[in-house]
Order: sequence, then structure tokens, then C-alpha cells
Amino acid sequence: MGTSFAHVLEMRAKLAMPAALWLKMQHGVYAEFATIGAVVELGSIVLTGLLAFLVRNDRRLFLYTAMATALIAVGFFGVWLIATNPVNAKTAVWTPSSIPEDWADWRSQWKYSHLLRFVLHLIALSLLVLAILPRRARGPYV
Repeated sequence: MGTSFAHVLEMRAKLAMPAALWLKMQHGVYAEFATIGAVVELGSIVLTGLLAFLVRNDRRLFLYTAMATALIAVGFFGVWLIATNPVNAKTAVWTPSSIPEDWADWRSQWKYSHLLRFVLHLIALSLLVLAILPRRARGPYV
């Protein structure tokens, strides 16, 4: 969730940047997001899936952790691979002199895909927290 939250925190500033500065940021700031971030995100899918497997005999815990796993996986395999990474590939070959006229559309796709990923990650984390909260004596979970 950390990398997607970082993108949300910088969203307002990045959406206000002129094209050349935005491209400079794209080319210079995000290398570790692609390498370390990918390992962490794929690891979170695997580990959350493993947790779901380990708690499979407790229906409530299993459902919460399985849903969390699915949301993290959708954030990566659905949103990042389909919406974010194509922008990465496109902008990787741009230079300050070759920025296309529709660059702001690409920027918006990139930023809003990260916002969607953050929302999915936040819901997944919330599900994991709900899974470990104790039951009340009567009534629904806290």
C-alpha cells in the first residue's frame, strides 16, 4: 500500500506540473517503484494468499483474507498491468522535445490508476484488520 499511497500524496502536485517537468519526474524518480515496488507488491499477493490458505478452516478469517488477496491482485494484475504500465512504456521513450499533445491524458491515466490501486489496497488492508478484530458478545463485528 505504501507505493500507491505515495502516488496519491503527490497527485495534486504532479497534476499541476508542466509537461517537461512531469516527464523529468517520470524518468527520474520511479526506478525503485518498478523494481523494489514490484517485488513488494507481488510478495504481498503471495503472502496474503498464503495467509488465506493457512486460515482456511475459519470461514470468516478465510473470507476476509481471500477478499484482501483478490483486491491486491486486481490492483496489480488488473489496474497496474492494464492502465498504469502502458503509460510507463509510452512515456519511457518520450523526450522533452517529443512530448505529444495528449500528454496530459496519459498523465491522468497514470495518476488515476494509482489512485484506484490505493483504494483497492486500502480496502484490502481494512479487510485484514477486520479479520483480526474480536467478535462482540452479540452482534456484528466491530
